[in-house]
Amino acid sequence: MSGPLDPAGRPGLSASRTMTGPSPAAVPHAQPSRQPARPQTVPTLYWPAIAGAAAFAVLLVGSLILIGRFSGRQAAALPADADRVADHQTPPAPYASPVLPAPTVVPDTLPPSPPPPAQPLPVVDWVTLFSPPSDPPKPTMAKAFKRLQTLTTEELRKQLQQVPELGLSSRASSRVVTMARSQVPEAKHPTLAVVADQTDLAGLPLLRGVDCQIGKEAAESLTALSRRLRIVLNTAVDATGVDPRVKVETVRNLVQREEWRQSDAVPTLTQLLCAEDKPVRLLMVELLDQIPGKEATLALAQRAVFDLSPEVREAAVKSLKPRPDQNEARTVFLQGLRYPWAPAADHAAEALVNLEDVQAVPELVRLLDKSSPNSPARKEGDADRWPVVREMVGVNHLSNCVTCHAE
Repeated sequence: MSGPLDPAGRPGLSASRTMTGPSPAAVPHAQPSRQPARPQTVPTLYWPAIAGAAAFAVLLVGSLILIGRFSGRQAAALPADADRVADHQTPPAPYASPVLPAPTVVPDTLPPSPPPPAQPLPVVDWVTLFSPPSDPPKPTMAKAFKRLQTLTTEELRKQLQQVPELGLSSRASSRVVTMARSQVPEAKHPTLAVVADQTDLAGLPLLRGVDCQIGKEAAESLTALSRRLRIVLNTAVDATGVDPRVKVETVRNLVQREEWRQSDAVPTLTQLLCAEDKPVRLLMVELLDQIPGKEATLALAQRAVFDLSPEVREAAVKSLKPRPDQNEARTVFLQGLRYPWAPAADHAAEALVNLEDVQAVPELVRLLDKSSPNSPARKEGDADRWPVVREMVGVNHLSNCVTCHAE
């Protein structure tokens, strides 16, 4: 049974049905409430921002247009520049362009290289492989200089100061000068004639005859070189007088001339430098080492025996070792073993040992049969006279000038 529908489409009651509720006229009707209307807002434009954006767009478009035009001009200018470079590189018309050779075609594949030759198998040294390791080679060290006595230079000097001093008397000196200036036969050797009459000087080992003379050229060379060396020594001394020692480096620089490397310079070097300080005597040994010949060898042997400094004696022995004429030095050493001053004999023995001069052994054996050098003995040919004792004496050169210089 269908009934009428309400406005919402739902089934409702029929009109004949009695309404039990109040009358519709009696139900108050609720009117819808109205809100106040909002005022309408009109949008406001920010003109400075719009103007700035428009200006930026105009600048951007203008920049793109300028860049495009500049690129077009550069592209149009390239052919002209290329033509100018080509014109500059093109050689003049009279010269033809060089014809380059055709390139060599290298094949893509190279022929295979030959195989390497077969290497022989290494030979194993089984003895060396299983032998115990050998000791490493020891470094070669210079042999130490063997010394027989260790007296210092000062101790040797004090021994020399204790020896007796001899010399010519004033009367004997005047006689030598008078004889040298006269025409008597004894004027040829006036000093020897006077010494022979003086008992205390008669035993001096003086050279006689032609052994005490030198030739004209040797005398002139001795005179010239001695004067030059005295000038060198005076130059090498401090001019202010504060340091009286001779500067060795100055002397070494001033004697570099070839004339000091000749045998004629040996007498000058030994006479003028043997009384100087140790550094100067070491320089003398150095100069003598550079001079070949017998004269320099004998001078080095004399320094090895009679120099008071151990350093100078050692330097002299080392200079003698490589010289080919060591036999000349052996004579000096054998005579030094018979010298009445014991330190000189010790120095001679040191030189023979350090030079390893085995050829001197026969002469050393003969010396064993002789008496001590200090024991009384008669001179050869003087068997009727009393025995004499050899001793070392000193002669003051300042008060006995005529002993060496008669004129």
